[in-house]
Amino acid sequence: MTTNHKQAMRRRWVAAPSAVAVAAVLAACGSNGSTSSSGSDDGSAGSGAPAATSTVTVPASIKKAGQIRFCADLTSPPYDYYEGTKPAGSDVDLGNAIAAMMGVKANWVRTQWSSIIPSLLTGKCDAILAGMTNTPQRAKQVTFTNYINVGLGVLVKKGNSVGIKSVDDLAGKTVATQLGNYASTILKQQNKKLKAAGKKPIDIKTYPGDTDAAQALVAGDVDAFVEDIVICSYFNRQHSGQFQLAFNSQFAPLPEGIAVAPKNTAVQKAMNQAIEALYKNGTEQKILKKWEIPQVALPKYASSGAS
Repeated sequence: MTTNHKQAMRRRWVAAPSAVAVAAVLAACGSNGSTSSSGSDDGSAGSGAPAATSTVTVPASIKKAGQIRFCADLTSPPYDYYEGTKPAGSDVDLGNAIAAMMGVKANWVRTQWSSIIPSLLTGKCDAILAGMTNTPQRAKQVTFTNYINVGLGVLVKKGNSVGIKSVDDLAGKTVATQLGNYASTILKQQNKKLKAAGKKPIDIKTYPGDTDAAQALVAGDVDAFVEDIVICSYFNRQHSGQFQLAFNSQFAPLPEGIAVAPKNTAVQKAMNQAIEALYKNGTEQKILKKWEIPQVALPKYASSGAS
């Protein structure tokens, strides 16, 4: 991870942030609507599209446009976020690699998480690549190409004064997470179990983005932040001495996938071909290693390709 990257994250996260500071961060990331930025593998605009590879059948619409549009909320490091004004992260690297295989550019369409599936279904992008968990409910709306396998984690302030040592210890605690994400679904399911057991429910506080939800933990507004363990671990590394994982094991693991509109079979076929090829040639393993998350590789590819 670059020095500028770490410095940018430190500027984004301060021990006692003001509302103005938080607003400034969100403004730097763009509006809550959809905004676009094209990028090469470093998030910058390229001078021209690379040649397509024979391992991916490029959909006619994408080939004609010279770009593939990925919807992402760009608020969830290390998957997708802004480094300065450029999209960055493991999903951004993956999307740019897919675009290169197609011989086109990647166009990152910033989309608020709560409206990201409707944006795909109404044609604002070709696919969602944003650490989206492949849940049964979402699979009724979109078609997935799985690319990693991830569970949830619990982040607390250093010292864990709230005493959370397991999922059951979330009972009666105030917990932050992103609106409409997989974690919020699991927390609601946990509340049903707690109610049946006669225990206090989790007070679930939802926020537009992961950065907002984790910021609530920094500010002391909540007892814990629950999210994809990759995101929790990333925030923990970036802010050593401020946070800690309440417990090291992940829970409720599921695959995360690239989502495509059900009728868009050409894009779905291309995503399947691209992910298989990028695992087989070791590119995806290199991306995961770069972002310090090699453990989330799909089990069938975990021991293959580059290390």
